[in-house]
Amino acid sequence: MSKARKAFGSHYLRTVHIDAFGSIYQRNIGPFTEGLNLVYGANEAGKTTASAFIGGVLFGWPDGRGSRNPYKPAGAHRSGSLVFEAREGAHAPAIECRREKNTEGILPDPEPFVLDDIDEATYRSIFSLNSDELLGLGGGADIASHLLTAGAGTATSPAQALGEIQGRINQCLSRSAQFPDSIPNIEDAMERTREALEAADAEAQTFKQEAREYEELLPRLEAAKVQLAQKNEQVENLATQAKAIEGLFEEQQRLDDEHNNLIAQETQFGQQPPQQFDTLDLDIDNARMRALREDLDEMLLRQAQLESETQHAEDDYAQAKAHFAALAQSGAHERQQQAESRRQRYVSLLSIGLPAVFVLATFIMLMMMRDTHDTLFMVAAVVFGIAALLCAFLLPRLLINNEGQRSAEEQDIEQARNNLNEAEQRLSAAAEKQDAFASQIAQSLEAAGLGKADGDLRYARALLDDIREARSNQQVFEEQRNNVLSARASLDAARTRNADHLQQAYASIGLDEGVSLGHIKAQLAQEGEARQKLSDEVSELSQRLGQLQTDLDRAEHLQDFDRLKLEDAQLVTRLEETKNELAQLLLVRHLLEESIAVWEDKSQPEVYRQAGELLSLMTDASWVEVSMDAQGKVVVANAFGQTREPQFLSLGTRQQLYLALRIALLMTAENVGRCIPIIADDILVNFDARRRVGAVSALQELSKTRQLIVFTCHEEVVRLMQENCEKLNVVEL
Repeated sequence: MSKARKAFGSHYLRTVHIDAFGSIYQRNIGPFTEGLNLVYGANEAGKTTASAFIGGVLFGWPDGRGSRNPYKPAGAHRSGSLVFEAREGAHAPAIECRREKNTEGILPDPEPFVLDDIDEATYRSIFSLNSDELLGLGGGADIASHLLTAGAGTATSPAQALGEIQGRINQCLSRSAQFPDSIPNIEDAMERTREALEAADAEAQTFKQEAREYEELLPRLEAAKVQLAQKNEQVENLATQAKAIEGLFEEQQRLDDEHNNLIAQETQFGQQPPQQFDTLDLDIDNARMRALREDLDEMLLRQAQLESETQHAEDDYAQAKAHFAALAQSGAHERQQQAESRRQRYVSLLSIGLPAVFVLATFIMLMMMRDTHDTLFMVAAVVFGIAALLCAFLLPRLLINNEGQRSAEEQDIEQARNNLNEAEQRLSAAAEKQDAFASQIAQSLEAAGLGKADGDLRYARALLDDIREARSNQQVFEEQRNNVLSARASLDAARTRNADHLQQAYASIGLDEGVSLGHIKAQLAQEGEARQKLSDEVSELSQRLGQLQTDLDRAEHLQDFDRLKLEDAQLVTRLEETKNELAQLLLVRHLLEESIAVWEDKSQPEVYRQAGELLSLMTDASWVEVSMDAQGKVVVANAFGQTREPQFLSLGTRQQLYLALRIALLMTAENVGRCIPIIADDILVNFDARRRVGAVSALQELSKTRQLIVFTCHEEVVRLMQENCEKLNVVEL
């Protein structure tokens, strides 16, 4: 491993500036040195994001397909730059590589020279490492591809080119429809074209014969169509007129029935006029009729009022008579009245005689007092005088009261008699008024020509109603008779028109008017059969002509005979071109296979030798050799010569194997990606402490010819590298 190495490239990555990428905004990372660099940061500090950013600027932002992280920042688009500084003694300016949108590419434009000696596939598989990518490197062919790409210094892998050439060779020999220019497909197309030419020539005579038949049948078809159209018109006209004649017959029958009915009605109107009133004046106009009805209504109202007054008078008379009878009907009352009269006479005599006696006694006492001057007579005179005064005052009063009592009873009877007389007078007056109004009614009715009512207003009104009804019946009769006459006139006109239409219908089909409807229908059926024959003939001719037309359409290929010949010539040319291309591809494939074989014989042993030394260094001589078996598979051998395939190694040992292979590739292919840093993101995470020391030694060996940037979040890795690396640049995030 002490073999002399070539110098570094002219530039190395000095600083990283992230404008916006993932969760990182406006951050500078660096500066980095030419050799071994260690970037330390805790989890989520941005190590993986920074690693992805470097590859994104160089070869395009990740697209996020599948489970890949596109690192799209919130509220901004991805952008940033990488600054490559010239190495000491290179005397060249620094280069800033910048990217914003993938569609715009990397700046400066054209692409900076630092990318001239590396492609994206080589970078992703060899230059950008993490613990997952250390789990494999593909089969032997993939390893050879990377080795050859590295050794040749080309942008495209010769092995990849070999695969593409082999794919193109397969396309030239494929029978898939996706490759119409393949040799088998062109040969098949040529065969089909020539078969089409032969078929066109074989069918030519048949098509010519069919063309002659087509020319012969076409006029027959046109003539048959004309005949069919005429027959259709004739049948349709006959059917239409037959239907019209049938309808006219039905209409004629209906009109005849209506005519007979109207004749019967007209006869009936002539025989039976409406009832008339001989004794009444039917010439009273409507105004007079309304005036009479109003007069009758007023007289009925007045008559009802008089009847009501008479009835009230009769009621009052009956009540007064009953009251008077009630007072005068009792005999005891009369006797009581006589006794009372006698008593009154007695009281009257006493009221006159007794005071006179007391006055006389008073006079006598006064006279005796005058004669005797005795006071006793004086007292007696005063007593008799007072008694005379009392009798003179009280007895008339009593007589007056009795007289008053007798006078009240007499007054009641007298009042009852007066009331009876007044009621009788009112009754007599009401009867007279009623009789006078009845006489007036009789005169009015007589004057109005309603004497037949004999003074009966209601009967007179009924007579007026009869007059009005009779007049109405007369009007209805006249209207009905006029309607019958008008309907008959209209019906006669309709019968005439119907007869004319019937005559026209017969004339339109060329038949006499006396021909029966059954004969017309029989002729219609006969014409329909003739039309059906013509229709069948037209259908057969059309079908045959359609078949001939189809065949003649196919015959157009005969007109494309020259085109088919041209296509055949083109196919021959395409076949020659494809064969020439196939010959060239076979030659290129042979040269590439020889180149790969020569390179494998020359460079591959050196890669495996160095990989074996690096693996021995990392595993503390547990595994000492790396090689490829006959099947192209990578195998490792231990110090005892035992071999094992990678899938049977532990996880850490397998990662150490593929790390050794990548370092060996990078050491061997010194002219590939000379200015591009190698990114290692926590590749030591699955190594134990002893093997980490060996892995760090291998990385330090690689950093002598390559810029190496190691990302880690483990402090023990930082301490380990600081203890075991001579020149280590530590950058903290």
